Amino acid sequence: MPQLDRRGERGLIMTEERQINILRGLQRLLEKQIELTRTGGSSSVRLEQLNRQAGVLVESIARLKMLQQDRFSEHKEKLQKTYDELCMAIKAEQKQITENLGKVRKGKKAISVYQKNI
Repeated sequence: MPQLDRRGERGLIMTEERQINILRGLQRLLEKQIELTRTGGSSSVRLEQLNRQAGVLVESIARLKMLQQDRFSEHKEKLQKTYDELCMAIKAEQKQITENLGKVRKGKKAISVYQKNI
C-alpha cells in the first residue's frame, strides 16, 4: 500500500501514462455531463456525482500543472472544446427551463383569475 506524503496524497509515481489517463477521465466525465444535459436526464444527484469526480481530477491536473505542459496541448484543446460544449448545453437547458417556468407562471395566474371569478 502506498505511503501518504505530507499533503495527505498517495505517494504514487505520476507517469505520463497516468497523467494521460487523468485527462481522458476528465474528458469522459465532461462528455457524460453533456449527454445528461442534452437528454434531459440531468438529475441533480447524478450531476453532483459527476461534478465531484471531475473536481478530484481537476485538482490533480491543476496541482501537477498538466495543462501548462506542451506535451498535453492536444488534450488541453480537446478539454476546452468539450467544456465549451457543456457550457452551451447548460445555457440551452437554462433557457428551456426559464421558458417553461414562464408558461407555468402564466397558467398559475390564469387559474388564480378564474378562481376569483367563480
